[in-house]
Amino acid sequence: HQPMGKTLRLTAGDKHEFTAYRADPSGKPKGGLLVIQEIFGVNHHIRGTCDKFAAAGYLAVAPALFDRVEVGIEYGYLPADIEKGRAIMQKLDLAKALEDVKAALAVAKEGGKVGIVGYCWGGTVAWAAACRKAWCISTRPWARICETWRRPRSWIFRTWCCARWTVTGMPTSFAARARPEPA
Repeated sequence: HQPMGKTLRLTAGDKHEFTAYRADPSGKPKGGLLVIQEIFGVNHHIRGTCDKFAAAGYLAVAPALFDRVEVGIEYGYLPADIEKGRAIMQKLDLAKALEDVKAALAVAKEGGKVGIVGYCWGGTVAWAAACRKAWCISTRPWARICETWRRPRSWIFRTWCCARWTVTGMPTSFAARARPEPA
């Protein structure tokens, strides 16, 4: 498919510079969306996912969180790639990754209200970001939505998600809630 997006250079609050992939919709965005990478980096799959969200009307931003360890990581899905991705992930401090997510959030806010989706290890990052109440983002880790409610003047986005946590020791399932600022 023809890429819709472009690569940006962003700077986190601690002055770390990193790249991000940004895909814009053809018209006015319905909202912003942070797309958090798997252990394979911002590869063809994550860029393609951003492009699909942009085609659906969302401004999608995927920060290259592994740039803190090594710039430009893009792995495939072979067993050797999984091992390399796990090794990079284990070198990354989650608090530092969240600094990068926060910088990407500023870009995603150009699209309006912001949601976050994380795949694989990105589900952990998305969940951790959604727990930052001041950030006011909705989460969708592991990309499995079970229930969503919409109410006048405010809305609640409830997500039950299933994920595998092999390195962090977190539970194999959890519930996360985020309440964005009222419209």
